[in-house]
Amino acid sequence: MIAFFTARTADEIRTGVKIDLPLRKGKDAEGTVNDPRLGAFEPGQVCGTCGEKAAKCPGHFGYIDLPEPCFNPVYGEVIAQILQSICYDCQAPRIELFEGQKLDFMEYSTKAKTVSVCGKCDSPLPKFKFRKANEKTKDSFSSLPAIIVFQKSRNDAVELSAKDVLVVLTKIKDETLKVLGFNSNVDLLISKVDPIAKLNNYGKPTIYHSRPEAFITEALSVLPSTARPRVMVGSEKRADDLTECYNKILKLATSARKEPRLTKESNDKYQKLIGRIQIEYWKLTASAPKNGKTTGVRAVKSLGDRLGGKDGRKTSNVAGKRSDMTSRTVGSPGGTKVPYGYLGYPEVFAKKLSVPEPITWWNKEWAEELLRNSKVNIVMRNNRKIVVARVCKDGNEFEFQGELGLKLGDLIHRHLGKGDPVFFNRQPTLRIESIQGMEILPVKEITHQLPLPCTRPLNADFDGDL
Repeated sequence: MIAFFTARTADEIRTGVKIDLPLRKGKDAEGTVNDPRLGAFEPGQVCGTCGEKAAKCPGHFGYIDLPEPCFNPVYGEVIAQILQSICYDCQAPRIELFEGQKLDFMEYSTKAKTVSVCGKCDSPLPKFKFRKANEKTKDSFSSLPAIIVFQKSRNDAVELSAKDVLVVLTKIKDETLKVLGFNSNVDLLISKVDPIAKLNNYGKPTIYHSRPEAFITEALSVLPSTARPRVMVGSEKRADDLTECYNKILKLATSARKEPRLTKESNDKYQKLIGRIQIEYWKLTASAPKNGKTTGVRAVKSLGDRLGGKDGRKTSNVAGKRSDMTSRTVGSPGGTKVPYGYLGYPEVFAKKLSVPEPITWWNKEWAEELLRNSKVNIVMRNNRKIVVARVCKDGNEFEFQGELGLKLGDLIHRHLGKGDPVFFNRQPTLRIESIQGMEILPVKEITHQLPLPCTRPLNADFDGDL
């Protein structure tokens, strides 16, 4: 499998549904964050884009055009490193590489910090630092994120807005990005997977390439309605936190565009609105600080909170730590009774975790033997779930609606048994070897028992971390 990650440009984001109207009670939802073109999420509703109902509609992205660019919390540090790798005036790379010499982006930016004068235009090269929103320093506190430029010392620091930085990033040539180590793996990716023909690359060499200006947000991507369904609060249905954040940003953007900016008062009001948009965008994207302090106001569950953390999407689902068909316990040595390639697996777990097996003419007798030995939990027949423990009480034979035994086409959920393949994951997953394929060997104990040859690749020391 080949995986690649890139940042979508503003033009790519603008291929979605345009959202430009705040929510209005009793009025049409088209153009708002509840636009029916973003997906069907209510029973019986039909999607305005694909024409499917909620059961089949995958959801569709939208976008909000911001009056001014904003810093993306994910890319703030990367932007500072890019600026630290080029000349701010002429956008030339700070270090010229020898022919055939290649450095990845982190290596290049680390070396570029030591250069103080541009070799092309002789301009002095300052240092850059990204200041997060609500970041407190020794000297000051600011609620707005910014790039801080240090010319000679910390006393002559200058702040750059997202709009200022975007102008510089847009001028960086593709050849300069190649020197910086950007898109270094794209050639390998293209050699394995041909770019889709007739696909709009939006000014990039291929769709796989990244441009640094995509790290600044000009158009805010809006999640499909299916990803932010309404929640029940008591007996009342309310909008999801993300929906409320999107709507608040939309209201602020609408107010900012209405400001004529012809007087100082009007311009100051406009700048305050832009600052509030940046703060709301930060709340929407960045994870809430985990400092244990409470302000009495319920924190917004941002995109960062939903993806990260132990209850987030990655840990709960993708990593398999808190998902179905998994078990978790401590590890212990298997000694001589667990051969290499096997995992000593607690019988109590093996009875609860089951394997689906369709009943055919060649495995029907074997499945009925399992059923007689109480090694089947569930029988699925004609989309009906039959719990075996309820049907076979007091040692009775399996009988359902007057029919004894299993039928061809049934699906049984049997206990895990010797030889069943599983993935074994040692926590934390520090490297590739931390996940290995093994075969089950049921044991009486309630620990995962490892063969001793597997301890080194799994970094197992049997102190309770498996």
